[in-house]
Amino acid sequence: MWKVKLILISLFLISACGTYNPNFVDPATYTKPLYNLELLGIYSRDTTDKDDVTALFAVTPIDTVHFRPSISMKIGYSINDGVFKEDSRISPEYNCNMIIFGNNISERNPFLYDKIKYKFGLIAYKDVMFLAVNFWDLGEEVNKMKIKYGLWEKNNNRLRIEQEFSANVE
Repeated sequence: MWKVKLILISLFLISACGTYNPNFVDPATYTKPLYNLELLGIYSRDTTDKDDVTALFAVTPIDTVHFRPSISMKIGYSINDGVFKEDSRISPEYNCNMIIFGNNISERNPFLYDKIKYKFGLIAYKDVMFLAVNFWDLGEEVNKMKIKYGLWEKNNNRLRIEQEFSANVE
């Protein structure tokens, strides 16, 4: 009988304190993301208008418990060693959008797939996300970019660790 009371009290305390998430990530203990974020390249989309580019990122799991992170709309960037725009957003208002691809990037965007097919082994990952961040009308020819970006962790929506990337435009 005392076991039943103990179980009922335990259930009451758990329900009163909220949902327990065994995979919760404490922001105080993590300084690097629980996924791999890699800039595969920055590509000019138009041969005549050199101020339109696409930055292509690959997101792969470190472990499946913490994968798929949530998309963040905050991004920072600079063009050709110019002023860094810290508070930009992935939004048409900021001349920027994002398209998300999976393993099917070869069918959905042959142009980008052709750029990365020898750089990145798609077969190696069952779970992969490709983030194509498109920038347009940037006001000058883009030869290189610095980008600061991070995703929200799957098991803690308060944890977002930004990483810095730099690449020449191909």
